[in-house]
Amino acid sequence: SSTACIQQLTSIMILRTRVVRSLGHRYMVEAEKIFGDVIGIYKRHSEIIQTHISTASALQDIPAPVRLMRFTKREILKFLKELVMRSENVPFIKANLLSPILDAVLVDYKLSHDVMRDEHLLALITVIVDRLGSELDQELDGIADSVLSVTIDMIHRNFEDFADHRVHFYFLLQKLV
Repeated sequence: SSTACIQQLTSIMILRTRVVRSLGHRYMVEAEKIFGDVIGIYKRHSEIIQTHISTASALQDIPAPVRLMRFTKREILKFLKELVMRSENVPFIKANLLSPILDAVLVDYKLSHDVMRDEHLLALITVIVDRLGSELDQELDGIADSVLSVTIDMIHRNFEDFADHRVHFYFLLQKLV
């Protein structure tokens, strides 16, 4: 069934994240081979989720397989964060990984419903800013446009909702300054 397939895909991403965490830079050869597929899965899951969110009258009306896709996306974000954090080749990240990552995640975050935005995206962007620093001059406007304003809109309403987003947002602001 589609639910079992999505759960298996999520498990695979959890495993790959653990492998990156353990092997670090030595995993980059394998990561290069699957990177395009991982980004493609993230984009496709984002599209499906957006379609169902726009047609559902309530979040509870979203089918279980679509809700599970959110967990797959979360694990992909964790995988990408570990990949960027553990790589020893910052020029490689800038040249080969940065643009596809930002293209996939920034638009998704900006267009997503508040409850579908994942705080792990903020953690990923924080690691990217930390690792690439001044090399991000061209990308900072896109990051600011897609992440800062929508996150501020989410967290300023009250101090109870989106606590994890708030924490990761402050870490991101700290790295940006």
